[in-house]
Amino acid sequence: GEGPDYGYIGALGFTLGCNNLETVLRGVYLCNKYGLDIMEVGSIIAWITEIYEKGLVDKELFNGLKPEWGNEEFILGMIEDIALRRGVGDILAEGVLRASQKIGNNSLYYALHVKGQSWILSDDRAVPSFALGMATATRGCDHLRSRPALDLYGLPEEFLEELYGGYVSSDFRSYKGKSRMVRWHEIQYAVVDSIGLCKFQTRFISVHAPSFDEWSKLIEYACGLRLGRSDLFEIGERIYTLERMFNIQNGFNRKDDYPPDRMFKEGTKATGVTVEPGTKLDYGKFEAILTEYYSLHGWDKEGVPTRETIEKLGLSWDKTFDWPT
Repeated sequence: GEGPDYGYIGALGFTLGCNNLETVLRGVYLCNKYGLDIMEVGSIIAWITEIYEKGLVDKELFNGLKPEWGNEEFILGMIEDIALRRGVGDILAEGVLRASQKIGNNSLYYALHVKGQSWILSDDRAVPSFALGMATATRGCDHLRSRPALDLYGLPEEFLEELYGGYVSSDFRSYKGKSRMVRWHEIQYAVVDSIGLCKFQTRFISVHAPSFDEWSKLIEYACGLRLGRSDLFEIGERIYTLERMFNIQNGFNRKDDYPPDRMFKEGTKATGVTVEPGTKLDYGKFEAILTEYYSLHGWDKEGVPTRETIEKLGLSWDKTFDWPT
């Protein structure tokens, strides 16, 4: 089979306390065989293991499997049970949000998700820009919508201000200016996805990678279309606002743009070079950058695109979008 990916090793390996690479590869094979999202499977097995550990779910649901961290038989068995909807697998197959609603017993508190999609394999309590980007992502918890990896580099603030069009702190632990950073990367990635390029070849992880100016030339050479930097930026904004309109129409709003409660209430246990144990997100500061993020996009305080923004972007008010009352 194919070689293991970082996400696969994380999802079926360290997230579940499994150090056996062969077991991880077998799990990857089973997920591919059944057409399951590997990272989502790892996250939901971790969730059910934790709530079992806390006595919130009955052991009779597990078809004789023993839910323990690192239990290889349990990990592989749960993948089969989810795919075939056996026992507790029938509940987990609904996804972590619906599963927690069925199980109850405060199990939702332990479900690390945004808009029903599980948090990816990173602890973003120490990086407000990452947390904001994950929380506001239109597809649910998704690092492919805005991940501003440049925030970790400690770049000069003069450079950051020139790049993002306003003040952005060079400290990844700071909340100052991070809404501006997240919005810029959302627009950049919307354009990248439209062109069909890899995000690794953008200003995702390198300040020297191609960006709007280079893409403008590529489009002209390939298609004969003359689109300047500002044209592409507006296109990206239009795409992301349209995705937001779709979500609003389907019932999502500000309440769905927050990280899990645990990230505000529980501090980190791990230590790092610049991260102290006990680090957690600050609710008040997060509220402030969320409101600022909406404003930068031209949305109101609930995250609804304003009429002025819709008209400016050339979108129309027809049957595809009902203005919320």
